[in-house]
Amino acid sequence: MFNTIHGLETEIIEQNTYLRHTLAGPSSNLKDSISNIKKILLTKVIPAHPDLLELKISDKHLVTLGEYLEIIERDASKIVSAVSSHLKVDSGIDAKKLRPMEITDFFVKYTAEYNDRRDLNFKVEFTYDKEVFIDQNGERIKTFISANDDLVRDLFDNLIDNAVKHAFSSESNNRIEIFLMKNTDNEDQDEITILFSNTGNPFPEDFTANDFIRKGSKFGTNSGDGYGGYYINEIIKKLGGDFEIIDETGPEGLPDTELVTSFEINFPIIETEENG
Repeated sequence: MFNTIHGLETEIIEQNTYLRHTLAGPSSNLKDSISNIKKILLTKVIPAHPDLLELKISDKHLVTLGEYLEIIERDASKIVSAVSSHLKVDSGIDAKKLRPMEITDFFVKYTAEYNDRRDLNFKVEFTYDKEVFIDQNGERIKTFISANDDLVRDLFDNLIDNAVKHAFSSESNNRIEIFLMKNTDNEDQDEITILFSNTGNPFPEDFTANDFIRKGSKFGTNSGDGYGGYYINEIIKKLGGDFEIIDETGPEGLPDTELVTSFEINFPIIETEENG
């Protein structure tokens, strides 16, 4: 009986942390997006339409547009709070269906969403190797991987969350760089290589990729719940990829850079498509 109960408790803990890592980015984006919509209405629309917030669905309804905005804002805060605590859900990685994803397009939109948020104390920069992603007409070559939008967002939301919690400092100019290039060293299939790098504090000395992906593994003074690295690795495996961690402050790192850590992530390319 004790083993059964203990097993159930362990499963519940894993479910809680899974949901928190899955929804950490989306729930925070929801709250910020609602706040930005409210600002746009108050500063751009209300001056031209002073009665806008008093509008109702019909005369039979009691709640005004302004009150609905307050309700949404209130409930979004509750969702963010709930996600950061202890909710339960079964792991859904295996259930996610993979489809062709144009990877450069994804990162253009993904980084724009982050950089549009004014409450963050870091910037996200996205660049790519123009020699392999730009054709002779100056058009971007569409490059597809087999992926799932939700999982890819979860992957990079958690990498960003990892940098925010464990690397960034409130006193410095924090930065994340995402660089996209093509790896043709593999004889069987060309690969996309994504370098996800951050400034700030490096991982503890002797920290390895195996430490990062081990469920429940915790390191350093700002250690989390030991689930984020495991979840990131499971997503990468689901997408048929692999990764390694580069200590940019060590001999394998880039010279003369503020970056301290890079995740080198590889995914198989399933298709490329040039314009025209």
